[in-house]
Amino acid sequence: MAEWPSSTVELNWEGGFKFTSADAHGHSITVDAPQSEDENFDRFKPGELLLTVLADCARIDVANILTRRRQQVTVLEIKVKGTQLPDPPWACLETELEYIIRGKNLQEKQIER
Repeated sequence: MAEWPSSTVELNWEGGFKFTSADAHGHSITVDAPQSEDENFDRFKPGELLLTVLADCARIDVANILTRRRQQVTVLEIKVKGTQLPDPPWACLETELEYIIRGKNLQEKQIER
């Protein structure tokens, strides 16, 4: 049986709600969140990054499938709306993905599948 791919990341606390995560390939991303409503912050909030990752994983799958189905896609956008609880631990309650796909000679049945 083939092994499943695995990934490792390390998360380091930068103070406040700011954390930097690094992967095994040398890439890093810093995530932040305000500790109060009037505080400024300069990075993705964790919940928004979660929606970004969800959309990007979906985009890779959809682009791959449409390419194999010989669809000439020129635009692939995904809009994601997420709803979280207003208080800690801010659990994600619901997500909605909207796909915008444009291209040349697209076949509606292939896109819907």
